[in-house]
Amino acid sequence: MLTVGHKKKTQQHEHLFPKAFDFIKATQLSDGSWSGNSSELDGIINTLAGLLALQVHQHTLDHGDSDLKSSCAKAEASLNHMLQNWDIKGSDRVGFEVLIPNLLLSLEKHGVQFEFPARKELLLLSSKKIQKLKPGLASHRPNTLIHSLEAFTGNFDFDLVKHHRSPEGSMLGSPSSTAAYLMHTSSWDSQAEQYLVGVEKYYLSEKGSGGFPSAFPTSVFEIAWVLSILFEGNFNERTFTTHDLRYLKSALQATLQNGSGLTGFASNFLPDADDTAKANTVLSLLGESPSLEAMINEFEKPSSFATYHGERNPSVSTNCNVLACLLRSGDIAKHVLSIEKCTQFITSMWISGQIRDKWNTSEHYPMMLAAQSLSLLLTKLKHVESTEVKGIFSTSLKRRILVVLQQIYQGTIDSQQPNGSWDDKREVTAYAILTLAPLLNLIKPDESPNLDLAVFQSGKQFLLSCKDKWSQGEYLWIEKTSYSLSNVAQAYCLAACNIKATEYSETITTVRLPKSMTKLKCFFEKLPMFSGQHDEMMRGSLIESFRIYPLLERCHDIVFPPLSKASDTEYLRYIPITWISCKNLGSRNIEDDILFDMMVVSMLDYQVDGYMEFVLQEKFQDNLDALGLVIRDLFNGTSRKKSRPATQLFQGNNVSSHLHRDDILGTASNSPPVEADCRSYLNGTFGDVSAVLNKLIIYVLQHPKVLACPLSLQNWLKIELKAFLLSHVQQMKDSAKLPSESSSIDESWGMKQDDATFFGWTHSTGGETTSCLFSFVFFLCLTYIPESRNLLCVQTRYLLEDAAHHLAAMCRHQNDFGSVSRDRKERNFNSINFAEFRGFREESEQGNWHCIEESQKRVLMNIAGYERQCLGATLSELEARTDKSFMDKLRLFVDVTELYGQIYIARDISPRNNQG
Repeated sequence: MLTVGHKKKTQQHEHLFPKAFDFIKATQLSDGSWSGNSSELDGIINTLAGLLALQVHQHTLDHGDSDLKSSCAKAEASLNHMLQNWDIKGSDRVGFEVLIPNLLLSLEKHGVQFEFPARKELLLLSSKKIQKLKPGLASHRPNTLIHSLEAFTGNFDFDLVKHHRSPEGSMLGSPSSTAAYLMHTSSWDSQAEQYLVGVEKYYLSEKGSGGFPSAFPTSVFEIAWVLSILFEGNFNERTFTTHDLRYLKSALQATLQNGSGLTGFASNFLPDADDTAKANTVLSLLGESPSLEAMINEFEKPSSFATYHGERNPSVSTNCNVLACLLRSGDIAKHVLSIEKCTQFITSMWISGQIRDKWNTSEHYPMMLAAQSLSLLLTKLKHVESTEVKGIFSTSLKRRILVVLQQIYQGTIDSQQPNGSWDDKREVTAYAILTLAPLLNLIKPDESPNLDLAVFQSGKQFLLSCKDKWSQGEYLWIEKTSYSLSNVAQAYCLAACNIKATEYSETITTVRLPKSMTKLKCFFEKLPMFSGQHDEMMRGSLIESFRIYPLLERCHDIVFPPLSKASDTEYLRYIPITWISCKNLGSRNIEDDILFDMMVVSMLDYQVDGYMEFVLQEKFQDNLDALGLVIRDLFNGTSRKKSRPATQLFQGNNVSSHLHRDDILGTASNSPPVEADCRSYLNGTFGDVSAVLNKLIIYVLQHPKVLACPLSLQNWLKIELKAFLLSHVQQMKDSAKLPSESSSIDESWGMKQDDATFFGWTHSTGGETTSCLFSFVFFLCLTYIPESRNLLCVQTRYLLEDAAHHLAAMCRHQNDFGSVSRDRKERNFNSINFAEFRGFREESEQGNWHCIEESQKRVLMNIAGYERQCLGATLSELEARTDKSFMDKLRLFVDVTELYGQIYIARDISPRNNQG
């Protein structure tokens, strides 16, 4: 915008900032574009702006410049290529949907037009956004739109915003916004011109180039952020001269006083929660006691803190900075509700997979701030005497904090590069080191204490090896496009190299895994899936699972009553590990609420098996057809009462005893009437059966994410859930045909030839009883997004169903392989009951039962291998038809199912009959 600024003197145009235009020409790349630094979108915006500068200059000042014509042609070709391949849905820069159409419109006035696939969608977004934002431009109250006026040229009367110009001449400290105002207001504003001239002089003297910053001045930001970063890095007051520190402290106090307790990135600019929190944090660390009431009153919202007044989507980093500020104030009890609000928001955003921040491109930035603020909270809570504070920060909320910190810690450890860096970036590496510092002694288990410390130290070594580049900021920060902050980058590197691992009191320093978890670690490491994997991955997964296990345990009775006849809790210890270890093994990015919901469904799968086998088989043994009728009638009249997902158990104090009752999942009174010959099974002794099964059906089918899916997915889930429950009835019928245990193979083991074939049973009742099919579709519902390419078309749906059936067959065979002995003892039908397996008796010379059984099991595994090959082929077909992100999640489900198969082969963990 600055490069196209000019004054008209009589018939001649005078370029206001020729050095800026020289900068534009000098920074054009050989392919005609201007660097995108960190994203495709940045490249589009920068190249549009660069081309516009060239076009305006050519049309107003240098009409015959052949070099300009060549540069324009190259820029047009580069832009055309970028726009043709632009994924508009993946764009995340603030206001791009207004800025890019405006640049396109400006270029069209100079005869340059671009047609590209996303154009229609972009212009539609732009029209809606402009209509929504325009009233705010002329508002008397300052707002963030004033910082981006260049996005509204041609659509707005700039005379209406003159009252927003600051005394020194800028539009909210933005040179480009100020230039847009200066060029489009009806009368020339000399103060705005002088502001821009002053910025140019400063940058020519400091940087030696004609470039302009995205914001100027940033005095409060640079003082508050640099000091707070250095203090977090174990620097203290003695690091600075008394005079310098007194000056900086006075500057912050003055700006807060002038702003009535609030500040922006410079004095007299629009206040924001980030800069206000950072300024107050520094003052608190310097021994002052600043009032935080203005910050709380201005920025606190019902469920979080906003960065700016009127902000639509809250920021994780802002809430972390506010939380740290509140904790540094020294009076937790006074601000306990605001502290709890920030904590709930930060942890909820992490658990739901929404940790990426809108002000920084690196996920390690909000991870660092969350680690610093949440670990500080735990430290402060250890010294709080207030019963009110202790009541608000209950055990469940503190456990939730520890789960988040564990995941942040392990994610940071696992993502280090071989050269000691994170993402091969200096500033990001500093973020990671500052993330680990407060967690090394908080999260680290007793065993192998030096391994994670080595990660910490190697990160420091990487930074020291490139010390000469610390002041060269990397393009990580987000505004209109990405930008760098050299002073902040240098401060982070200094802090990271100076910081030491935080020491804690003995009560919170170490996660001590019980012996049972240590044994599980040894067990899982021997499974094929984890053979040869790094010890740290499994150790971290176990610790994370140990944190989550109590949350899952609290869900144990949400549907099914405890089974007095079964040892039904061993499987519960395995469930968190299976999902977390497979997620960590593949470094898959999946939301934690989805992960936890699948853990709950995995638990329910086991409980269905136990409930059917140990409760309903006894109650309905003389009338299994009646049980089938009960199930069918429940599906024909399922209550439409909406349930809450199990992930609400993560919501701290929202957990209460009513989670176990009908308030969530429906009541027996919701169950539809059934036929007369089944009424005896729904009244008296059997009156709870319908209620229990109804709760399961409602829990699954009325899950909010299921209800948000297309009806075709919901109907598919209903079909598979119904088939799952009915298959258990059929399984009971098949088991009832087995005679009691006998030493004779022919008497105790086998099935009539005309009942079913092994193949047909595997791909119907056998596969359905594994729960794999219904869980597969439930997982699709949890992960469904409208943008999922081709997910609901006929061919993709067919492939998905085919994959599910191959997976279920694998699961059936592996499950039966591991449960032959138990199934024989408890008279449960097993794959090797089929007539096809009888021939193995003849293969044994002496009819040795053990030899026969091992041969049968070996063939069962060969068939499971065949189903695995078929599954692989189907997944390859799906990869060609669906998005990579979808396939990453689908492969997580496949891996978890495969892992359970490996567990069954090594150890039978199903609920057992204690009275058998």
